[in-house]
Amino acid sequence: MKFALLFFIVATPVWGADQKEKMGKMETSSFKVESLDGKTLYYNVDQTINYTANGKIDKMTKYFDPAKKLAQTEHSISDFESLKLELFDFDNLELGAQIDVKTTGDQMTVRVLEKKGEKVKEGKMTWSKNMLFSKSISYFIERNWAELQAKKSFELDMFVPAKLRSVSFKLSKTGESDGLVVLRLEPASFFIRQFVDPMDFYYRDGKVPKMVRFTGRTTIPIKGNGDLVVRLNFE
Repeated sequence: MKFALLFFIVATPVWGADQKEKMGKMETSSFKVESLDGKTLYYNVDQTINYTANGKIDKMTKYFDPAKKLAQTEHSISDFESLKLELFDFDNLELGAQIDVKTTGDQMTVRVLEKKGEKVKEGKMTWSKNMLFSKSISYFIERNWAELQAKKSFELDMFVPAKLRSVSFKLSKTGESDGLVVLRLEPASFFIRQFVDPMDFYYRDGKVPKMVRFTGRTTIPIKGNGDLVVRLNFE
Protein backbone atom coordinates (compact mmCIF):
# COMPACT_ATOMS: atom_id res chain seq x y z
CA MET A 1 0.00 0.00 0.00
CA LYS A 2 1.39 3.41 -0.94
CA PHE A 3 1.04 6.46 1.26
CA ALA A 4 1.56 10.19 1.33
CA LEU A 5 5.05 11.01 2.53
CA LEU A 6 5.03 14.67 1.61
CA PHE A 7 2.50 17.09 2.96
CA PHE A 8 -0.15 18.07 0.47
CA ILE A 9 1.61 20.15 -2.14
CA VAL A 10 -0.44 23.18 -3.03
CA ALA A 11 1.31 24.23 -6.16
CA THR A 12 1.20 27.97 -6.63
CA PRO A 13 0.73 29.17 -10.21
CA VAL A 14 3.23 31.89 -11.04
CA TRP A 15 1.61 34.71 -12.99
CA GLY A 16 4.15 37.55 -13.07
CA ALA A 17 6.69 38.17 -15.83
CA ASP A 18 9.41 38.38 -13.18
CA GLN A 19 9.21 36.88 -9.70
CA LYS A 20 10.85 39.94 -8.14
CA GLU A 21 8.07 42.14 -9.48
CA LYS A 22 5.77 40.43 -6.98
CA MET A 23 7.35 41.94 -3.89
CA GLY A 24 4.97 44.16 -1.96
CA LYS A 25 1.97 42.68 -3.77
CA MET A 26 -0.79 40.22 -2.90
CA GLU A 27 -2.33 37.45 -5.01
CA THR A 28 -5.50 35.46 -4.47
CA SER A 29 -6.53 32.29 -6.25
CA SER A 30 -9.03 29.45 -6.01
CA PHE A 31 -8.80 25.88 -7.22
CA LYS A 32 -10.37 22.48 -6.73
CA VAL A 33 -9.28 19.17 -5.23
CA GLU A 34 -10.95 16.38 -7.21
CA SER A 35 -10.80 12.65 -7.73
CA LEU A 36 -8.26 11.59 -10.32
CA ASP A 37 -10.99 11.09 -12.94
CA GLY A 38 -12.44 14.54 -12.19
CA LYS A 39 -15.89 13.17 -11.35
CA THR A 40 -15.87 13.86 -7.61
CA LEU A 41 -15.21 17.19 -5.93
CA TYR A 42 -13.51 16.85 -2.53
CA TYR A 43 -12.57 20.43 -1.68
CA ASN A 44 -12.72 23.98 -2.90
CA VAL A 45 -9.56 25.83 -1.95
CA ASP A 46 -8.95 29.55 -1.42
CA GLN A 47 -5.39 30.80 -1.28
CA THR A 48 -3.88 34.19 -0.50
CA ILE A 49 -0.20 34.96 -1.05
CA ASN A 50 1.35 38.11 0.32
CA TYR A 51 4.79 38.93 -1.11
CA THR A 52 6.00 41.16 1.68
CA ALA A 53 8.22 44.19 1.18
CA ASN A 54 10.92 42.56 3.33
CA GLY A 55 11.23 39.59 0.98
CA LYS A 56 8.93 36.93 2.40
CA ILE A 57 6.29 34.67 0.82
CA ASP A 58 3.37 34.65 3.28
CA LYS A 59 0.84 32.06 2.14
CA MET A 60 -2.56 31.15 3.64
CA THR A 61 -4.52 28.22 2.21
CA LYS A 62 -8.03 27.19 3.28
CA TYR A 63 -9.86 24.00 2.25
CA PHE A 64 -13.65 23.86 2.24
CA ASP A 65 -15.71 20.71 1.72
CA PRO A 66 -18.58 20.71 -0.82
CA ALA A 67 -20.93 21.86 1.95
CA LYS A 68 -18.66 24.92 2.38
CA LYS A 69 -17.45 23.80 5.80
CA LEU A 70 -13.85 24.71 6.60
CA ALA A 71 -11.84 21.48 6.78
CA GLN A 72 -8.19 22.50 6.89
CA THR A 73 -5.91 25.55 7.02
CA GLU A 74 -2.23 25.90 6.16
CA HIS A 75 -0.13 29.00 6.80
CA SER A 76 3.48 29.23 5.70
CA ILE A 77 6.15 31.92 5.53
CA SER A 78 9.25 31.37 3.41
CA ASP A 79 12.16 33.54 2.40
CA PHE A 80 11.74 34.69 -1.21
CA GLU A 81 15.40 34.42 -2.23
CA SER A 82 16.48 31.20 -0.48
CA LEU A 83 12.99 29.58 -0.21
CA LYS A 84 13.90 28.61 3.36
CA LEU A 85 10.82 27.80 5.43
CA GLU A 86 10.50 30.15 8.40
CA LEU A 87 7.05 29.24 9.72
CA PHE A 88 4.42 26.61 9.04
CA ASP A 89 1.10 26.19 10.86
CA PHE A 90 -1.18 23.33 9.85
CA ASP A 91 -4.61 22.70 11.36
CA ASN A 92 -6.90 19.86 10.26
CA LEU A 93 -10.29 20.47 11.82
CA GLU A 94 -11.61 16.98 11.11
CA LEU A 95 -8.85 15.05 12.87
CA GLY A 96 -7.70 17.73 15.25
CA ALA A 97 -4.24 17.32 13.71
CA GLN A 98 -1.78 20.18 14.07
CA ILE A 99 1.77 20.87 12.91
CA ASP A 100 3.83 23.87 13.97
CA VAL A 101 7.25 24.69 12.54
CA LYS A 102 9.34 27.70 13.52
CA THR A 103 12.82 28.43 12.17
CA THR A 104 15.39 30.61 13.90
CA GLY A 105 18.53 30.99 11.85
CA ASP A 106 18.93 27.48 10.46
CA GLN A 107 17.41 25.73 13.48
CA MET A 108 13.86 24.42 13.13
CA THR A 109 11.59 23.50 16.01
CA VAL A 110 8.86 21.08 14.95
CA ARG A 111 5.72 20.12 16.88
CA VAL A 112 3.39 17.43 15.48
CA LEU A 113 -0.02 16.29 16.75
CA GLU A 114 -1.28 13.61 14.36
CA LYS A 115 -4.73 13.34 15.93
CA LYS A 116 -6.61 15.03 18.76
CA GLY A 117 -5.95 13.23 22.03
CA GLU A 118 -2.69 11.64 20.90
CA LYS A 119 0.75 12.46 22.23
CA VAL A 120 2.53 15.45 20.71
CA LYS A 121 5.80 14.70 18.95
CA GLU A 122 8.50 17.35 19.12
CA GLY A 123 11.90 17.62 17.50
CA LYS A 124 14.59 19.91 16.17
CA MET A 125 16.17 19.93 12.73
CA THR A 126 18.73 21.99 10.85
CA TRP A 127 17.71 23.62 7.57
CA SER A 128 20.33 22.77 4.93
CA LYS A 129 21.10 24.52 1.65
CA ASN A 130 19.56 21.75 -0.48
CA MET A 131 16.31 21.54 1.52
CA LEU A 132 12.95 22.58 0.14
CA PHE A 133 9.42 22.58 1.52
CA SER A 134 6.47 21.55 -0.62
CA LYS A 135 4.91 25.03 -0.44
CA SER A 136 7.86 26.44 -2.40
CA ILE A 137 8.25 23.80 -5.10
CA SER A 138 6.55 25.90 -7.80
CA TYR A 139 9.03 28.74 -7.30
CA PHE A 140 11.94 26.33 -7.61
CA ILE A 141 10.44 24.92 -10.82
CA GLU A 142 10.08 28.33 -12.45
CA ARG A 143 13.59 29.38 -11.50
CA ASN A 144 15.02 26.20 -13.04
CA TRP A 145 12.57 25.88 -15.96
CA ALA A 146 15.15 26.01 -18.77
CA GLU A 147 17.29 23.30 -17.20
CA LEU A 148 14.28 21.09 -16.51
CA GLN A 149 13.21 21.48 -20.14
CA ALA A 150 16.70 20.37 -21.15
CA LYS A 151 16.08 17.16 -19.16
CA LYS A 152 18.29 18.06 -16.22
CA SER A 153 17.11 16.46 -12.99
CA PHE A 154 17.45 17.94 -9.50
CA GLU A 155 17.84 16.06 -6.23
CA LEU A 156 16.14 17.88 -3.37
CA ASP A 157 15.93 17.20 0.34
CA MET A 158 12.19 17.66 0.84
CA PHE A 159 11.28 18.64 4.37
CA VAL A 160 8.52 16.37 5.75
CA PRO A 161 7.38 17.94 9.04
CA ALA A 162 4.93 15.16 9.92
CA LYS A 163 7.88 12.72 9.90
CA LEU A 164 10.32 15.12 11.60
CA ARG A 165 12.82 14.53 8.81
CA SER A 166 13.78 15.33 5.24
CA VAL A 167 13.68 12.83 2.38
CA SER A 168 15.68 12.92 -0.84
CA PHE A 169 13.43 13.44 -3.89
CA LYS A 170 14.25 13.75 -7.59
CA LEU A 171 12.57 16.36 -9.79
CA SER A 172 12.70 15.81 -13.56
CA LYS A 173 10.80 16.21 -16.81
CA THR A 174 9.07 13.01 -17.90
CA GLY A 175 7.56 14.20 -21.19
CA GLU A 176 4.48 15.96 -22.49
CA SER A 177 0.77 15.19 -22.33
CA ASP A 178 -2.02 16.99 -24.21
CA GLY A 179 0.32 19.86 -24.98
CA LEU A 180 1.45 20.23 -21.36
CA VAL A 181 4.94 19.71 -19.97
CA VAL A 182 4.95 17.02 -17.27
CA LEU A 183 7.39 17.22 -14.36
CA ARG A 184 7.66 14.46 -11.77
CA LEU A 185 8.75 14.62 -8.15
CA GLU A 186 9.51 11.19 -6.70
CA PRO A 187 11.72 9.69 -3.98
CA ALA A 188 15.32 9.27 -5.07
CA SER A 189 15.48 5.95 -3.23
CA PHE A 190 14.21 2.93 -5.17
CA PHE A 191 13.05 1.36 -1.91
CA ILE A 192 10.99 4.38 -0.82
CA ARG A 193 9.48 4.66 -4.32
CA GLN A 194 7.77 1.32 -3.72
CA PHE A 195 5.70 2.92 -0.95
CA VAL A 196 5.30 6.54 -2.07
CA ASP A 197 3.42 7.64 -5.19
CA PRO A 198 5.07 10.19 -7.49
CA MET A 199 3.70 13.71 -7.78
CA ASP A 200 3.16 15.07 -11.28
CA PHE A 201 3.05 18.76 -12.24
CA TYR A 202 1.47 19.77 -15.56
CA TYR A 203 2.70 23.07 -17.00
CA ARG A 204 1.81 25.13 -20.03
CA ASP A 205 5.08 26.30 -21.55
CA GLY A 206 5.69 29.95 -22.37
CA LYS A 207 7.76 32.94 -21.39
CA VAL A 208 6.34 32.37 -17.93
CA PRO A 209 5.48 28.67 -17.39
CA LYS A 210 2.01 28.23 -15.90
CA MET A 211 0.96 25.28 -13.79
CA VAL A 212 -2.51 24.06 -14.72
CA ARG A 213 -2.77 20.73 -12.90
CA PHE A 214 -1.17 18.62 -10.18
CA THR A 215 -1.75 14.96 -9.32
CA GLY A 216 -0.55 13.19 -6.21
CA ARG A 217 -1.51 11.52 -2.96
CA THR A 218 -3.19 13.70 -0.35
CA THR A 219 -2.84 13.80 3.42
CA ILE A 220 -6.21 15.53 3.75
CA PRO A 221 -8.84 13.13 5.14
CA ILE A 222 -11.48 12.50 2.48
CA LYS A 223 -14.43 10.74 4.10
CA GLY A 224 -11.98 9.64 6.80
CA ASN A 225 -9.41 8.42 4.26
CA GLY A 226 -6.28 10.49 3.71
CA ASP A 227 -4.66 7.98 1.40
CA LEU A 228 -6.12 8.89 -1.99
CA VAL A 229 -4.50 10.05 -5.21
CA VAL A 230 -6.22 13.28 -6.27
CA ARG A 231 -5.76 16.07 -8.75
CA LEU A 232 -5.67 19.83 -8.30
CA ASN A 233 -7.04 21.92 -11.12
CA PHE A 234 -5.87 25.51 -11.39
CA GLU A 235 -8.03 26.55 -14.34
